[in-house]
Order: sequence, then structure tokens, then C-alpha cells
Amino acid sequence: MLYGEGGQVASPAGRICDDFDMVDILIMGGPVMVPLALCSILALAIAIEKIYYLMRTRSDPERALRAVGLALEHGRIGDAIAAVEQFRGQLGALMTAGLMMYGKDPKQVENAIRAAGEREIYLMERGLPVLGMIVTISPLLGILGTVLGIIDAFQVLSSQAHLLEPAALSAGIAEALITTAAGLIIAVPALALHTWISGMVERRVREMGDFATELINLLTTEVRQVAVSAK
Repeated sequence: MLYGEGGQVASPAGRICDDFDMVDILIMGGPVMVPLALCSILALAIAIEKIYYLMRTRSDPERALRAVGLALEHGRIGDAIAAVEQFRGQLGALMTAGLMMYGKDPKQVENAIRAAGEREIYLMERGLPVLGMIVTISPLLGILGTVLGIIDAFQVLSSQAHLLEPAALSAGIAEALITTAAGLIIAVPALALHTWISGMVERRVREMGDFATELINLLTTEVRQVAVSAK
């Protein structure tokens, strides 16, 4: 325990914050602060990219099916393809894949739509495993930095045993705990973002599954009706 002016108790962490600015505190964290900084930048970049991608590719499933259905009712496949171009993202990819196989065997239509769906799921989930890894590894890196800092503090104190004071030991431990705090500061928001984005992806996947089923039914039904009319 440290004592300030007038005999008041002063915490080591408070003394560090008073004597140093944020850059100095980061430097005192040691070399482990470098990978922690990289983790924070990477987590922020992934979160921004995923949120932007999911927002940009959002479409109305009912409107998409209605646009394609109206065009196919009149046998205008060209109009159906043109209507698809206004829908970006997952629904547009599914409709494009289905219309490219329009008029062929229903199984081929289904396989094409399923394959397109798998590609879109990969694009939506890309980066999430890395974000999850950052959630796990950041606190561990912080603890590693703290352990290394405490070891270093004890080594310095042991080499200067005649100057050993509780205040010096407390200050050394406080500095070592900087990396633990940094790791948690990175991991907690990253966990919240990972959970939120994963929920968005899961909802979009369910939406795609329902849309794919309806699209397959629409395209294959139109093909059967055309075949019956031809007879």
C-alpha cells in the first residue's frame, strides 16, 4: 500500500494514471501490448466489414419472389433476369442461380440454388472464426503479459534486495496488470460483436432457407406448367 501526501492512501494504479499518459501506460505494458493492439484493430475491422456487408446485402424476400413470379407468369425469362439485378446479396445470388437453370430438370435447379446458398453462407460467416479467436486469445495474452511483468518485477527487486519496499513491489504488480486489463477491454466488446453478428447471420441463413424452398417451388412449378401446356 502506498501513502501520498498527508498520509492518505494512494493506489499504485492511481499513481500510474496520474504520472503517465495513455501512451506511456501502453508502453509499460511491454511487448505483449503489440499483439493485443493488432487484435483490437483486426476485431474492429472484421466487425465493421461484416456489419456493412450484411446491411448492404439485405433484401425483401416477398418482393423478390413477386417480381420473378410476375415475369415468369407471362413467360418472360428475360424480364425475370432483369428483375433479379435489382436485388443484391444472398437473394439475388439464389435467384440468378435458379434462373440460369430455368427450364431444365427440377433437380438441377434445386442443386444450383443450394450451391449458391452455400457460397453465400460462406461469405456471411467469413471472418467470424477469427473474431471468435480474438475473443479467446486476448485475455490469455493479457494474462501472459501480466505473468511476464510480475516475473520481471521480482527479478528487479531480488537484484536490489537492500532497497526492497512494499511500495515498489505494488507499483511493479500494478504495471504488470495493465496487459490483463487491455486483454479484457478487447475481449468483452469483441464477444458482444461476435454474438450480435452471429445472430444476424443465423437469421439471414434461415431467411435464405425459406426463400430457397419457395424459389425452387416457383421455378419448378412454372416448368411443369409450361410442359403441360405444350402437350
